[in-house]
Amino acid sequence: MESEVEFLKQRLQILEQSINTPVDFDKDEKGRFYLRFNVSPSVEHAYIREAHLIEKLLSKAKEGQVDKALAGWHKFLADELRKHHEQYQRMQEKYDEWRSLPFPTRIEIPEPPHPPELELKDTQNDNWIVDERLLDLIKDIRFRLSQWMTSG
Repeated sequence: MESEVEFLKQRLQILEQSINTPVDFDKDEKGRFYLRFNVSPSVEHAYIREAHLIEKLLSKAKEGQVDKALAGWHKFLADELRKHHEQYQRMQEKYDEWRSLPFPTRIEIPEPPHPPELELKDTQNDNWIVDERLLDLIKDIRFRLSQWMTSG
């Protein structure tokens, strides 16, 4: 049987190799050298977020409990995000209504406040921005883990 912890360690190693890894040196029009990176900043941010989540899993979940921990985190965070959306629903509706206006009209009307992001602290006092991307990341890790466990 494959090891859940081994999966996490291997995935973390892949992510660490992908983060801030230059592909090549390039020269600009003035002859200055600069590094050309393999991934865009938004993809790199996603890699960093995944690495942070995996590090948290490695510190918290024991062998055989990783999938259960991920499922519990997903359920808890999805519930918190749902409550957050309900709390700020009217504010989001006003903002969406303003965004749907044609541009000439929209520039004459002040932009309404945008709902804040849901930010939670975990037991180690680390901040997490909870959004659909984080929930999707947890689902993706669970899927990859299940594939890893059945492939061995």
